[in-house]
Amino acid sequence: MKNILGGSLLFAVVSATLFTVSGCSKWNQDPLKDKDGVLQTGKPVIEKPVEKPPAISNGIIVTVPIEIVPFKELEEGLFKITVNNLRESEFTSATFIQNIVEFPGAIFNEKTGEFKWTPAAGLLSKNEILKYMTLKIAVVSTPLSAGKESLLNEAEVRIQLNRHFNKPRILSVQGLPEIIREGESAGFKIEIEDIDADPLDPSTWANVLPAASPWKKTITPFVSLKSYNHISGFNYEAVYSLDLRQSELTDSVDEYFFEMNLLSRFKEKSDLFSKGIKIYTSFPDLITTWLNPLDIVLGTQISQQFLIADPKGQLDVSFVGIKNKIQNATLDCHPSTGSYSALVCTFKMDTATVVNPAVMSFTVTTNSRNRNKIDTYERLTDTVLTINLLKK
Repeated sequence: MKNILGGSLLFAVVSATLFTVSGCSKWNQDPLKDKDGVLQTGKPVIEKPVEKPPAISNGIIVTVPIEIVPFKELEEGLFKITVNNLRESEFTSATFIQNIVEFPGAIFNEKTGEFKWTPAAGLLSKNEILKYMTLKIAVVSTPLSAGKESLLNEAEVRIQLNRHFNKPRILSVQGLPEIIREGESAGFKIEIEDIDADPLDPSTWANVLPAASPWKKTITPFVSLKSYNHISGFNYEAVYSLDLRQSELTDSVDEYFFEMNLLSRFKEKSDLFSKGIKIYTSFPDLITTWLNPLDIVLGTQISQQFLIADPKGQLDVSFVGIKNKIQNATLDCHPSTGSYSALVCTFKMDTATVVNPAVMSFTVTTNSRNRNKIDTYERLTDTVLTINLLKK
């Protein structure tokens, strides 16, 4: 009887177990899955207290100097933030810049309220002249005694960030002569640095502006631009021509000036470049009043007076000598009275000894030089004169 009861109890337990398993068609292996933390883990769920934000209070007054505070790239700027805590006996205040990371390198001194910033180059895009930024200020007042809420006040400062405009620079001027003569020309190059220009956009490159000081003679009207190119980095090259081939600027030696400025696309002007250039007068061909050929009848005495002169009346013309001298002929040349630029010459000849008609020539050699001795150039000129001996 004992065994029968034991077997019946085991059967009942097994049957109950099978019933439980067969009744869970989804085979849920964690019967405590949907229970609270105490049943599932044996540990109570700890709920975090909800922190109440500080109350906005008019008892904290934040003052900034002006509505918009200007700053400029690469230049230190500062302004002061003033905080008045009207409940100072009950609260202690702390001031924060909430977005100071948006102002790289900025320093805020809470004790003095001074905000100091030197904006780095590059915060503006290459086409921006300025942009506006917002500085966010928060003042939190903490109660000195328990049971009171913290207080908060906020303020914003509008920051105007201005571009630092770079002055273009003239790095060098190559080939511009120190001395040039009328009738000549010369090419020269100007090397330019312009940090604010866009190498891919010539319209942004610095303009070369001719300048003329009122007390100086200027060579600028004779200067013209031939080419303008980007070289590398911030460097550019302008090629110019100085053309005096059709000019009349001096009667001996004079000093003219080439002056210029660079003007960037943002209207920044470079330092003035000024260079004096000595201009020497040109040496034109000499002229003569001798009619070539000079007709002469055989058997007559010739006394022919003529001039050899500088057509501009500027050079000092002197007699050097005669070549291919004609027999029984003489030549006398001396400076014209009151003029250093002309020789008065007299040609004499007795044609009685000449039997047959003939054409004869002789050469008068003269020397021309600048009246100003600083110009050492001299020019020898041969003037060929011809006589035509005719029968009576």
